[in-house]
Amino acid sequence: MSDISPFEGKILQAQLLLREAFLDGWLLCSYKDQNAFLAQLLSPEFRLQTEFPVFLWIPSHGPGVFCLHERDQACHSLPGEVRTYHSWKERAKLLAKLLEQAVRIASEFSFKSFVPEISFLDAGTYTLIKSFGVDLVSSEDLVSELFLTWDQEELNRHLFAASVLEQLCSHLPRKIRESLCSEQLLDELSLKNYILAVLESSDCFTEIPPKVLVNERSARPWALTIESNAISWGDYVLVDLACRKNEEGAPYATLSRCFFLGDSPDAFLYDTFFLARRAQQAALHFMEERRRDAHSFLGWEVDRIARDFIHLAGLESSFRCPLGHSLGKHSYRVGPSLDDLYVHDTRMIVPRTCFCLGPFLSVEGRFGIDVKTSVYFSSDGTFFLTTGEQAELYTFTESREARIPMQSSKIVSY
Repeated sequence: MSDISPFEGKILQAQLLLREAFLDGWLLCSYKDQNAFLAQLLSPEFRLQTEFPVFLWIPSHGPGVFCLHERDQACHSLPGEVRTYHSWKERAKLLAKLLEQAVRIASEFSFKSFVPEISFLDAGTYTLIKSFGVDLVSSEDLVSELFLTWDQEELNRHLFAASVLEQLCSHLPRKIRESLCSEQLLDELSLKNYILAVLESSDCFTEIPPKVLVNERSARPWALTIESNAISWGDYVLVDLACRKNEEGAPYATLSRCFFLGDSPDAFLYDTFFLARRAQQAALHFMEERRRDAHSFLGWEVDRIARDFIHLAGLESSFRCPLGHSLGKHSYRVGPSLDDLYVHDTRMIVPRTCFCLGPFLSVEGRFGIDVKTSVYFSSDGTFFLTTGEQAELYTFTESREARIPMQSSKIVSY
């Protein structure tokens, strides 16, 4: 039996998913190369540069078929069967012929534009396909299964980065304590530079600069500033980190840690930290219960569990960002998000993917609490906290070190 190409392998995988979902096929549409998923299906190196609309029809059975303008066809050598059109009328007839046996198909759009980032199908093509008597559903979960699931090597690279981050954070209190006790200058920038040096020496890389935020600055981590606040005893410090192993295609790991440089943190700071922790545990428990009952769950549902929990505590105004987002190979934010705020994320969280889990609570003018950790969702339905979890607000003084246990999952199943 001859080897199949990566493209053919993706087609076969997509067809298995189509049959499991009782769909007759998947129509990928792209104009001016806007559909990133069509490019990914071909290969990361392939550059599909077309002047006219191009389509890839993947039936649940049988070979995939490309449909593109004859002028574009002359510029590309595409795998599989290729059919061309010259005029808009020929294009419509060609699509009608491809879909004549189809009743229900998938394509790249988001119902009510809940998730705009996956919506590549324009309204005109949508109405054209509907005129053929074909029903359309979103391809969002097909995309997650095909492009966002990890293999064992990717998981290993993520675990490497996760271990580096967790060890780095466990050593930060000692670094801060030694600097302050020796009266060395310590500010947000110098601690960031220390973190970057450790990441580089640990064979890791990041495109997301580390955040070291003191006191009220931690309430607005997204704010741009050129100032670097000094770090002193009695301060609250929030550290937010992300990195990946310094290898092509390695996925990210991320975490956040909260520190108080003293014995007696403010009671409201303390209570807000534990509210965030309980909201995080409620979201994790929800996902575990759904998997235990053999049910799937959507990104917005997980966010809503934590959001309602915080609402009951009367601090809903402090929860002003999504609960989490997926961790990817080439980008910090790809795939389904745990989000019912910025978007109503209707995408399913699928096994063999990884995401970060907050929440981040911001009390304007005072502090921000972030309990973010990385969570890997294994093929057997288990959730592994790969960068551990912060079970308590870490405090330390001139005479007392902070004890930070390594709480990540020691054994992670693929």
